Amino acid sequence: MKKELIIGMCFWGLAFFMACSNDDEDLTPSYADQNWYKLEDSDEPADHAFYELFRTYGVPVFYNDTIGQEERGFSKEGEKVIHYEVIDIDYWITNRTMNSVIYVLNKNYFENNNKSHLLDAAQFLGEYVLPKLKKSKYPMSFLLVDSIVNNRTDPRGLHVFNSYYAMTATLIGGVHRIGKMTESEKKLLAGYVMAELYVYDIKKNDAYMNLFTEFFDCSAGTDGKLLYGSQKGRNNNTTWQTSYLLPSKDWLTSGFLRYNPTQLIYLLAQREGNKVETNYDLSTMDTKLVGYTFPIREQDLYEYIARVLVGDDVAFENEYAAYPKILEKYKLMKRLLPLYLEQVD
Repeated sequence: MKKELIIGMCFWGLAFFMACSNDDEDLTPSYADQNWYKLEDSDEPADHAFYELFRTYGVPVFYNDTIGQEERGFSKEGEKVIHYEVIDIDYWITNRTMNSVIYVLNKNYFENNNKSHLLDAAQFLGEYVLPKLKKSKYPMSFLLVDSIVNNRTDPRGLHVFNSYYAMTATLIGGVHRIGKMTESEKKLLAGYVMAELYVYDIKKNDAYMNLFTEFFDCSAGTDGKLLYGSQKGRNNNTTWQTSYLLPSKDWLTSGFLRYNPTQLIYLLAQREGNKVETNYDLSTMDTKLVGYTFPIREQDLYEYIARVLVGDDVAFENEYAAYPKILEKYKLMKRLLPLYLEQVD
């Protein structure tokens, strides 16, 4: 009996394996899911230009964060259920971010149905960005917006971001200004867009970060400690005085092209007689920027990579002639960036 049971189990196991194997061989993609990131051709000039970019490079470009819709049956009340596919810049595979930035969509398009500036943006991407960007670093999509600001510590937009990387889209700010930009301004914006994608890749890989160790070591204080992330200026939001001055721009003398835009320090206070209260509703409060921190490593890479990608050494050296530390780091980046780019082909 035991022998027969073992033989029977082996038979059924073999039959199950063969059935599974046959099923696997018959499996084919259903293509039932909508591909929201596939662009179709259009007679409208701007949309046709974006389609040509998609056909050439495989990267969709959007100017609306709602990128499609489809009917999905009916509700219990008999109403059509319509799904709207929206680009979610806070989405990641394992988590959601904390609304790092706020972006404003295209006013010309949404209020005036004017797409002329979008055609300028398509030409910009086709000339200054996509042909020069490493193919392995193409984003899932580009989303063109009017502005990008930090959502947490800079809600008044003191610092406007040129670009912002998210899993579903890389945002490009200032789309309404691209057609009016000079050649050098377009090159700089393109540099920032490409730098955003490269720095995201670099910061994920210790070997890449180590490649830039010499660059990072240039930004050390008199005590030899690296200055990244250290605070400058006042950090007291409870005391009111008649005026405050932004601390001196010693980020430049320390070799930084910019302070950390996500770590700005505001004085937020409301005077009521002799009583002072803090309040974080910036729409109703008197607000002054009284401090900042030096950038973190990734932000420093971003600024310098963008400038090197512009390729105008003379203009850069003239602009920062008074800051030898910046010129030193620029020369280092010119040597180190090609070493990184060779590894990402």
